[in-house]
Amino acid sequence: MMEISRIREQLARVEQSIEAAREMCERNTQKQVYASLTALNHDSTELKYSLGDERHDAVVRDHIDHLRTTGEFLMRTSERLQHKDTRKALVQLHDELFVLVNYLQ
Repeated sequence: MMEISRIREQLARVEQSIEAAREMCERNTQKQVYASLTALNHDSTELKYSLGDERHDAVVRDHIDHLRTTGEFLMRTSERLQHKDTRKALVQLHDELFVLVNYLQ
């Protein structure tokens, strides 16, 4: 069984990474990346509010593939970026999403 406190802490790290990446991406990347960050923020919020709730398993099923594919997209995107801080923010977010997905599986 998943440890709720560990997932909650990881969601907080994901949200911090989303915010950092969003600030960098507003200035330095295409709109698709910014839209992905907005969608990730929505996923994170849904997961956070479902913790300890009977619908949590259904929410995880609904969002886990999106978390995984978006993390992969952000990593591929970061490899093409010239702006070092934006690249670093996206890599950090990818890493936090990877940990979260592993916790949720």
